[in-house]
Amino acid sequence: MNKIFDFFKIMFTKKNIEIPEKLYELNTNGKFLFIRHGQTYFNKYSKERGSKKVKTDKNLLDSELSEEGIKEGEKFSEFYNKFKIEEIYVSPLYRALQSAYYLFKNHPQKDNIVIKIHPLLTEITNAVHDISFDLIHRNKKDFNLNSEIKFDWSLFDEIYKTEEEQNFFYFDNIDRLDNNIIMEQYNIISNSFGKENYKDNIINLIKLSLDKSMESPKHVFERFIKFKHFLKEKYKDNLNETEKKVFVVTHSSFLKCGTSKNIYYYNKDNVMPYDGFFPKNYEVLSILV
Repeated sequence: MNKIFDFFKIMFTKKNIEIPEKLYELNTNGKFLFIRHGQTYFNKYSKERGSKKVKTDKNLLDSELSEEGIKEGEKFSEFYNKFKIEEIYVSPLYRALQSAYYLFKNHPQKDNIVIKIHPLLTEITNAVHDISFDLIHRNKKDFNLNSEIKFDWSLFDEIYKTEEEQNFFYFDNIDRLDNNIIMEQYNIISNSFGKENYKDNIINLIKLSLDKSMESPKHVFERFIKFKHFLKEKYKDNLNETEKKVFVVTHSSFLKCGTSKNIYYYNKDNVMPYDGFFPKNYEVLSILV
């Protein structure tokens, strides 16, 4: 077993990615606690109707939490209220923003908490609920510095400066389709922005890659590593100080890919890794940076 792990370690080192012996722990002992968002309408309807049928349902673009997802968030908030918070980061997608809101809106530190949106935390680009469409302005309006609990978009705005860049930020993550096909469809979508057929053009992009996500698991893993490096650099002076927690509200496939040691080896055909941890709604794990 150790020889196999050494082989993977050599592979990652050659790619300038160091993989430690342990990537995560299923507890809250660490400094960096990653949480999956709550149940969405996309999740709910996928179980009821089958995932292929809802992957291209334009009513589920950047899907919101279901009623059950909201109730669970309010319930789990009692558990998270006991932690001292240093900082919170969240994906720009609506379900993650909602989840952070319901988990922390009644926290004892809520008046001093600022939830920061980081684009690296978005979900694998796979279906309608992973695409913000033209809804980033809605997300920013609903979750901002004037909200009941403060949301700070400055990290997101530094990277994506214009309205079009922000609406299409997920294009940075698409690496599976042929670039010419992507750019052709991007231009179609961009030229139809604000027009009646805009949603249909986004759905056509998803249909180009129905059986496989538009973003490869390898690319998701690389995003995960980049975010870990961001954390390591920002908190380098107090990495071992675990009394105050840094919370990260993100997505299941992002966590599954990010916690896979074997992803570069196993993902020759760009399938989801078998060894990553796939969390339940609102499940938390300590990520080791």
